[in-house]
Amino acid sequence: MKNKLQHIAIALLITIGAWGQTIPYTKGRIAMSSDGNAHDPDDWGATVASLGIIAAKNLQDKLTVYTYADHVWSSKEKHRAQITKSAISGGAQFGFDTSRFIAAADNPEMAYAKMKDEIIKSTSKDPLTIIAAGPMQVIGEALRLTKIENSGALKHVRIISHSKSNNQHADRPSKSEKPHEGWHWEEMKEAFTKEGVVFDLILDQNDKTNKLVGFSSNNAAENGKADWSVWEFLKDYHKHSVRVNNAIQLIYTQMKASHKADISDAGMLYYLFTGDVHGGPEKLKAVFDNGFIGEEGFQTIFNGNNFDGWYLKIKKGDPELAKKVFAIEDNTVHVFNNEFPDQYQLGDKDWKKNKIPVNNQNRTHGLFYTHKKYSKYILRFEYKWGSKIANNFIKWQYDAGLYYHVVDDKVWPKGIEYQVRYNHLTNQNHTGDFFTGGAFTWYANKEGKRFVSPMLGGVKIENRKSGLLASIPKNYHALDGQWNYCEVIVMGDAYTIHKLNGEVVNMATDLPFKEGIIGFQSETAEVFYRNIEIKEFETMVPMNEILKDSVK
Repeated sequence: MKNKLQHIAIALLITIGAWGQTIPYTKGRIAMSSDGNAHDPDDWGATVASLGIIAAKNLQDKLTVYTYADHVWSSKEKHRAQITKSAISGGAQFGFDTSRFIAAADNPEMAYAKMKDEIIKSTSKDPLTIIAAGPMQVIGEALRLTKIENSGALKHVRIISHSKSNNQHADRPSKSEKPHEGWHWEEMKEAFTKEGVVFDLILDQNDKTNKLVGFSSNNAAENGKADWSVWEFLKDYHKHSVRVNNAIQLIYTQMKASHKADISDAGMLYYLFTGDVHGGPEKLKAVFDNGFIGEEGFQTIFNGNNFDGWYLKIKKGDPELAKKVFAIEDNTVHVFNNEFPDQYQLGDKDWKKNKIPVNNQNRTHGLFYTHKKYSKYILRFEYKWGSKIANNFIKWQYDAGLYYHVVDDKVWPKGIEYQVRYNHLTNQNHTGDFFTGGAFTWYANKEGKRFVSPMLGGVKIENRKSGLLASIPKNYHALDGQWNYCEVIVMGDAYTIHKLNGEVVNMATDLPFKEGIIGFQSETAEVFYRNIEIKEFETMVPMNEILKDSVK
């Protein structure tokens, strides 16, 4: 009997070794595919929770593609907006590069191709685990394309699913949908098991027959209704940095928006990392409480209630007007709040045509500045645009910004700017552009017009002072009322990196200044700033350590 068991164990090890991946997770890349854009609103909360589980393990770089809104046959406007919020806002706050996130419904062929590209890369040393949290169409097409191009890669792929509904939906649309068809679980198994793909169907994480609460408590109350009490820990979560806390709180917000106490798809990520199919709220809380290495040390530098540690300055020099320009509401700095008209002192050359007065033009340009100087740090903040426009909007559109390494406190200051700007005339985002009071070394495309990372072949340009445009981000919020998440990573005068929604969009070395105060602008449009936090360093963190997981 002992020898028989040994032979079985050896056989299992050979099978695992041939595929290259184990449960619990030990190596390789992760891909996700979820819907939430046409049905299954429980994906709204589950998406954020799934991303949170990966982030808690500090494995954001391992999620190399995520195709959300993967109900490619149709979308509902409200559903689409909510799943986008979950994916992009949640992903950015959890520290993912959201340029790897693709809305499959927008361009199914691109989603198939991106998923296929990741499958093709799979080897025994770098396998791929695909989390199937939506209909199987994107995954099935990607497998089909891989079989044509490089069938050998398929033996290093594991697909995890738990939901009969998702497994069958391609060929079994709901009554409210138009007929459609596509890949389903059993069809994929039949087509690709012989190629070596591992199909891992785990316990349904919202199975009503499961006596454990699991990752859904939608029927767990005594009256058969939803039990929200087990998820209350998410509502005011506060154990880590502002960024992480907000992202965890977003899980609860999105669950409430869906009216479902259900994040069952997150059970697949919990299973991937633990091998446990009986997860639940308490175990999820433990993952969050004990995770997120590197998030320690962040300090909130705007307390949300007043400007302690800051001072205000506007071009006119009127302190009472400055308090109106930089109003504090709901833990947020609201620039140009309801005390200002929809159009305020626009000025510029077109003022006669638009009948806009120009007296005291630009008098509300200004900044709120820190008292303290900073040198080596990571600074994080969020912003979103309002609808009011002001000052020389006609020329500069929606324009504001963050200034750092400021060596004076003028309006406008001498320092380095992380531009916050959106040109509605060209539908072009300029957030992340540089504006600097000195020259530094920059990296750009061959034309020298837009940032390209040196890790991706960017050309080195020394003593550059102007025209420092960021790369065009894959994901950003313009005038949709949603928050953008921004980071500046600066190490004295050695280097600075600008990130937008998790994506590196600009960087420079050999900076003209090595320290200074920090300021946030009022300029040409209504803007909101919140969640300003900083982590300081005594010694410099090498740039390659910052970039190694940010640029692929």
